[in-house]
Amino acid sequence: MDKGIAIIQAHPDPAGHHLLHAMADAYAEGAAAAGHEVRRIEVAKLEFRLLRTQADLARQADRAASFPAAVVCQNLSSVSAVQSTLG
Repeated sequence: MDKGIAIIQAHPDPAGHHLLHAMADAYAEGAAAAGHEVRRIEVAKLEFRLLRTQADLARQADRAASFPAAVVCQNLSSVSAVQSTLG
């Protein structure tokens, strides 16, 4: 039985050439060779801000207080992009 497989690759560097990219590549190749449908989501290539430190979170909270609708719309747009990728 063929399966649909979604690989979510979340390394923060979109350029590749890291262990996590290689692991995702190998898994995708093996799954495709076995006849499964494979879809990949490269989180670092999605258009939304990642909060990597507590300082980033504090700055985002200050910005959200001044224009929360824009931040919410941006995040909803990113969620929609992931949903459309998954089909």
